[in-house]
Amino acid sequence: MLTIRQAHFDALGRMMEDQFVVRMLRHLRERFGDCLDVKSDEEVSQLIRVAIRKAAGFDISRECDVYRFIEYIVMYGADFEQSSRYSWAEYILRASELSGAQKMDRIDDCDLFMSRQ
Repeated sequence: MLTIRQAHFDALGRMMEDQFVVRMLRHLRERFGDCLDVKSDEEVSQLIRVAIRKAAGFDISRECDVYRFIEYIVMYGADFEQSSRYSWAEYILRASELSGAQKMDRIDDCDLFMSRQ
């Protein structure tokens, strides 16, 4: 009988996170190169890891939703949801009745609306 210990799950989780960080780093460099030119790969990777945990605190866990969350952090700052300009984002992120995907969809909708103002 095969026994999978918690340590195995933890190691798998770290490996999956490492792979995600590499993909996200590549994506951010391609999409936001001008904004990130002054940061090293290590600094951007650390930002990604912090953002992953922050997203999890808002129940955002699907990879595509975490991607979007991290993009907002790069565009608007690490604590964008706490700024007065984006206070609407914190309201959405703290809405316990919404899934992570619904939260990110609403933030996308509000951001699109605000950018047209």
